Amino acid sequence: MQSHVRESRSVASHSTLLLMTFWGRISLLVVLVSFAADQCLAVELGDESRRFKVETIATGLNNPCGLAVRPGGTKTEEVFFSESGAARVVRLNTSDPQSIQTVVEGFPTGGWALDESLQVGPLGLAFLKRTKLVVGSGGLGVGKDSLRIYDLPTELPFNATIDYSDIDYELGPIGPGARTATGEGGHFSLVVKPDVALFASSLGDPERSWLLKASISKNKAFDLQPHAATRQLYDCDHLLAATLNLEQSDLGYLLVGSCGKLGGERRDSRVAFLSPHSGRLALDLPASLKDVAALSYSPSGQLYAADLAWDDDEGGGIYRLDEKLIDGNQVCHPVLIAKAVRPTSLVFTSKTTLYVTAFGKVGEKLSGGQLLKITGVF
Repeated sequence: MQSHVRESRSVASHSTLLLMTFWGRISLLVVLVSFAADQCLAVELGDESRRFKVETIATGLNNPCGLAVRPGGTKTEEVFFSESGAARVVRLNTSDPQSIQTVVEGFPTGGWALDESLQVGPLGLAFLKRTKLVVGSGGLGVGKDSLRIYDLPTELPFNATIDYSDIDYELGPIGPGARTATGEGGHFSLVVKPDVALFASSLGDPERSWLLKASISKNKAFDLQPHAATRQLYDCDHLLAATLNLEQSDLGYLLVGSCGKLGGERRDSRVAFLSPHSGRLALDLPASLKDVAALSYSPSGQLYAADLAWDDDEGGGIYRLDEKLIDGNQVCHPVLIAKAVRPTSLVFTSKTTLYVTAFGKVGEKLSGGQLLKITGVF
């Protein structure tokens, strides 16, 4: 980031410059960012929502989250998401928005780790390859949830729904032990670095707020372990979001997004850059959003975030995160792309198309969720 050249610029577009310049300035930047954290409320939100079109693809969903695009498609794109409260994973053929179809069903459901009144089952999704779908569970509870890998048919259509128990293999669960006092669970975001590693956010030990990591070899993930204790690396609360800025490169960073204090009014979420190899912290920034629940890079290299805004029906939305300086201190400048009520995940299918899931209003637990399609230039 050449932050002294221009006041506001995309964080993502400078991922390469991060690699060349930040390692020599990390200690200084951390001091600056820590100071800027107290000023996060001074960052005014931008608004470019008029440039984007929002379509509602599906309504009446029960706590949807965990979007993932199936790789290797040629004739059509397949978008998968978890209808968490309905205990299933579903598939959408993007050429036929009415084609939502159950793929895996029968997941155990239980109270969400951050709100026991909210019922969840499957959460984060990711693909190891075209036929291997990873599902993060959240319904069994801390110390019992796992990552479950399912073998999918190579081509459309699906002839039968897969049962929850019919797994190819399982990673975890991670129970209480020397590294996690409570055990881990509630795997809200999954991200794959192809042929290298699978990462999972976790809502477990509150003193550490672990990001988990499994190695990948020969298209199979193994050895799920705590990787980075984010709460001990920087000031954060609940780790929900994770993404990579350079999936195919060994030089990229793993980005994680942490909620602020749920129910609070401060925009106190943070975004951090970690080494995917060692888990070491390279940089963390105030996100100037309430509750970052998802992060994703557009194909053009810009970073976007979903702000869950848990305590505010009108406060949630999808934002582009630009870089900005306030009194010489580096922060994120969120620019509103679209309003959404408690958005939970986002995924790009092209430079002009973004899909978003949203829980909806509290109290509409069985029917408030939506799948949204946002179009524009990302």
